[in-house]
Amino acid sequence: PISNSSPLFYGDRHTRKKTTHPQMSRSPKKKTAKKKETSTVLRRNSLAAQFLQKGLEVWIPNPIDEDANGTNYRNSFVTGEHSTKPLFIPGVIAEVNASSGQIRVESTCLPSKSKVVKSTEVYARNRKADLNDMVYFSYLHEAAVLNNIMTRYLRKQIYTRAGEILIVMNPYKLIRDKNDISIYDPFYMAQYRSNLKSIRAGLPGGTGHLPPHVFSIADQAYLRMQTDRLSQSVVISGESGAGKTETTKQIMQFVANISSGVSSSSAGNVKAAKARSKGRRGSLGGPDNQFEVSGNDNAANKDALIERQLLQSNPILEAFGNAKTLRNNNSSRFGKYLKIFFSSEGKIIGGSMSHYLLEKSRVFSQLQGERTYHFFYQLVKGTSSTQKKELALEAPSAYRFISDSNSHTIQDAYMGGGSSSDENDFKTVENAMEVIGLSKADQLEIFRVVAAVLNLGNVRFDQVEDSNSTTGYRATTTKANCSGNFEKAARLLSVNKDDFVEACVQRVVESHGDRRVMVSDAPAANLAVQTLASTMYVNLFGLLVHRINKGIRKSVQEVLGLDPDFEQNPNNLFVGILDIFGFEVFDQGNGFEQLLINYANERLHHFFIKHFFKMEEIKYEKEGIDYSAITFTDNQLVLDVIGKRPNGLFHQISNASLFGKLTD
Repeated sequence: PISNSSPLFYGDRHTRKKTTHPQMSRSPKKKTAKKKETSTVLRRNSLAAQFLQKGLEVWIPNPIDEDANGTNYRNSFVTGEHSTKPLFIPGVIAEVNASSGQIRVESTCLPSKSKVVKSTEVYARNRKADLNDMVYFSYLHEAAVLNNIMTRYLRKQIYTRAGEILIVMNPYKLIRDKNDISIYDPFYMAQYRSNLKSIRAGLPGGTGHLPPHVFSIADQAYLRMQTDRLSQSVVISGESGAGKTETTKQIMQFVANISSGVSSSSAGNVKAAKARSKGRRGSLGGPDNQFEVSGNDNAANKDALIERQLLQSNPILEAFGNAKTLRNNNSSRFGKYLKIFFSSEGKIIGGSMSHYLLEKSRVFSQLQGERTYHFFYQLVKGTSSTQKKELALEAPSAYRFISDSNSHTIQDAYMGGGSSSDENDFKTVENAMEVIGLSKADQLEIFRVVAAVLNLGNVRFDQVEDSNSTTGYRATTTKANCSGNFEKAARLLSVNKDDFVEACVQRVVESHGDRRVMVSDAPAANLAVQTLASTMYVNLFGLLVHRINKGIRKSVQEVLGLDPDFEQNPNNLFVGILDIFGFEVFDQGNGFEQLLINYANERLHHFFIKHFFKMEEIKYEKEGIDYSAITFTDNQLVLDVIGKRPNGLFHQISNASLFGKLTD
C-alpha cells in the first residue's frame, strides 16, 4: 500500500525522536545494515530529484498568520466553525532549485502566497482526497491524513479507516443520514451485521464493502471470535472529549444486539427507523431501545437480562466516575476494561469489568469551570423529599466540595447531555441500580456514604497550643460552624461522634513493635478528614464495580442456569473493550494524578505504535515490499524520562517520599 517514493513525504514535524522500527533491522552485522541504509538514502534522493517537478500539486506547512478574527486562509478554505489554523495548505510547485534543494510553491487558496520551502516540507497531493481506507493513498503522510479526515467530516462521515485502525472525529452531536435516521439505530446495526453462516460456508457475507463505522469494528471482533475461536479486544484511546465513552457504549450495544437474537426484520424499515430516531438525544437514548430501561418489563427485556445489566452499568459508572472538565462535559476520570463472555453458539453468557485509577483529588478539588463527579449533584438535586430528609441533604451551595469552585452553578454539563438535568439523570441511575440487582436498601446505603462525603468536606478543626506537639499546636474539636456537618457524617456512617473526632485529631505510628499515639494540629486534621472523604468515595466506586459484577454472576446462575464462574472456563471466549481515560494538559492545575493518566496514555500509545508497525512489517514481507526506510514517531524517550529505573521521575518521587511531607 505504500509506494517506493512515499518515504519522501514523511515530514519531520514532531519534537520527539524518529527511529526506524526495531524489527526492521534484520541483519546481524552492523556494517551490512549501514550499507543498506546508505543505499536507501541515495535511492530516495534520486527519486526526489526526479519527482519534485514544476506543476506538481502538493501540500506545504501553512505559512499564513491569522488575525484576531480568524480570517485570511481559513475562511477561504473551511469555515471558522470547523477549524482554527490548518497545519497544511494546498499549492503547486512553481520552481525547483536542484543545486540548493529549495522549492518555490504557489498556494492555490486565497490569499495566494508564494513560499520557498525545503524538499522535506513538500507533501505530494493525492488525486483523490476522500477515501474510506487511507492505506490506499499513493502518498500517505500527515497532510494527506488530516485533509482526508476533514473532507469526510464536512460531509458527515465521521469514521475513517487506516487498515485495522478506525479513526473517529467527534461531532459532539448525533449524526443522522439523509433520511434523518440516526447512524446508531438498529437500522444500521442490521446492515453491519455479518452473515456468519454464509462466511463459514465460504460465501460472501461480510460487511467490508460498507463505509467505515464503529459497528464494523464491533462486528469484526465478534466475527473473528466466532470463526477463529480466539478472544478479541478493542482498544479505544484518544484525548479527553474524543468520544471514547460513547464509542464503548456503541460497541456494547451492537454486540448485545447480535447476541440477544432480537429480530432485525423491523430494523430495515426506513419509516420505523426514522420514527425511532426522532426523539433520540444520543447514541443510546430513546424509549424503544431494546436494552434501555423504559419503565416496562416486556419479554424482550426479560430474555436479555444479562445484556441489559451490561448496558445499564454505564449510567452507574458515568454518574460516579465521570465529571465535567474544561474540555469535556462528561469526561471519564477512570479507565475500565470490560469483558463480554460468549457461549460456543455466540450468545452472551456473562460479563465482568475492571477499573483503573479513579481520580481521587477530583472529589475535593476542581478547576474553575469544572465539576466534581456527577453523582454529587444528582444526589443533592434529584432525591425525593423523603430521601432528602433521611439523608439530611441541603442545597448544593451548602457543601464546600461542590461550591468552593462554584461548580454547583454550572449548567448544561450533565451526564445525559445538555438537554438533560441532574434530576433526570438521578432517576436514570436509580433505574440502572435496580437492573443490576441493587435493592432499595443497598441504594440507600450508597447514598448515605456520598452524603457523608459531602458533609466531611465542610469539616474544619480548632486547635490550641501544645508544647508536646511537633508543630506546637494540637487540634481539639470541630469548629462551631461545621459541627453540624460532622454530626451528620457520623450519623450517616453509623459511627460514634466522639470516637470519630479522636480518630481525626491524632494518628498512630508503629515502628519495630513500638506503638506511639501522636497528636495533629488543625491543618493536619483537616487534611486527614479530606483524605478520608476522598478515600471513602474511591472505595465506594470499587464496591459499585464489584456489585455490578456480582449482579451479573447472579443472573447467569439464576436466569440462565449456568456456572457463575464463567471467567474460569477456558472454552468461554470474550470480546474485551478497553476504555482508557483521556489525555489532558491544562494551563494550570496539572496534578500528580493527571500525570499518571497521561503516562498511562503514553504507554498505550507506545504499545499501539509497536503493534501497528509489526503488523505492517508482516504485510510488507508477504508482498515483497522494501520497508527499510520507513520511520515512525517513537515516544520511548518520554516513557524513559517518567518511568525508567533508576532516574525516571516516578522512581525519584518514590525515593523522595521516604522523607515524607511531599505534595503534588
